[in-house]
Amino acid sequence: MCDRPYKCDLCGERFTRSNHLRDHKRTHLGTKPYGCDVCGESFAKSGNLIEHKRKHSGEKPYKCDFCDKSFARGSVLYRHLATHSQDRRFACDLCGKTFARKENLHKHSMVHSGEKPFQCDVCGKDFTRRESLTNHLAIHTGEKRYCCEVCDKRFGNRLYLHSHKKIHSEDRPYVCQECGDTFKRRGDLTSHRATHSLEKPFVCDLCNKSFTKSSNLQRHKRLHLGKVRCLLEEEHNRSNPADEKVGEDGESDIEVDPEDAKCDGGDENNANVDLLDSDTKKIASTQTDYEFT
Repeated sequence: MCDRPYKCDLCGERFTRSNHLRDHKRTHLGTKPYGCDVCGESFAKSGNLIEHKRKHSGEKPYKCDFCDKSFARGSVLYRHLATHSQDRRFACDLCGKTFARKENLHKHSMVHSGEKPFQCDVCGKDFTRRESLTNHLAIHTGEKRYCCEVCDKRFGNRLYLHSHKKIHSEDRPYVCQECGDTFKRRGDLTSHRATHSLEKPFVCDLCNKSFTKSSNLQRHKRLHLGKVRCLLEEEHNRSNPADEKVGEDGESDIEVDPEDAKCDGGDENNANVDLLDSDTKKIASTQTDYEFT
């Protein structure tokens, strides 16, 4: 006991230094004197504030000697070093996958069990990993804590930043087996492969037109939204002629790809009427997914 002379009178935990005991007691009292001057978040320990500020600055002083990865915290680097170890003694009983650390095996086991212990208190969505929940919360808060050191573009999700960084790299590791074209990102290769196939898995639920890419489907759905807006505006102008205003060039601001404008089935005018009558509410309910960018 003599090597830890400072004892907490609230829980009995002992410490080697008095300042460690002082910082520890703040966890009981709830006091957080160290505030971030960027976002206002406060902490009980000065060291936690220092680590937190690295999220804003992007500083990662802890570098791995075996690869090019770097980390904001030494504890994360320590855990990362285990990935380079050949000692992977912890094996999954269900699939045989091995891990260097027991906690990584525990996280992996949730894939088989379906356990999702981390829940978003805003929308109720569940996650298997705390990091996934943290990334998800950025959707609600709008926070973009991950910054690209090359172009300063910011992201709310670490994985999005990782994917973005490949744009700046000259490496093109993903090769199409059909034509030999190479790509920087796996998703780009997946989209490219669809050009070699007649498969069009992304189907519009309004007109049944199908597409090889989800991005093309989203752009196409904006066309439906634009039509409904125009029809509603025309209806409003007919009902309120005094409010009608014509733009200087008389042109619509909606850019339409000719290929996207082809909707299967029916006369164009009839299709517009049907769209207005039966699908206006449907489109309105998903309008936030198709806002113009």
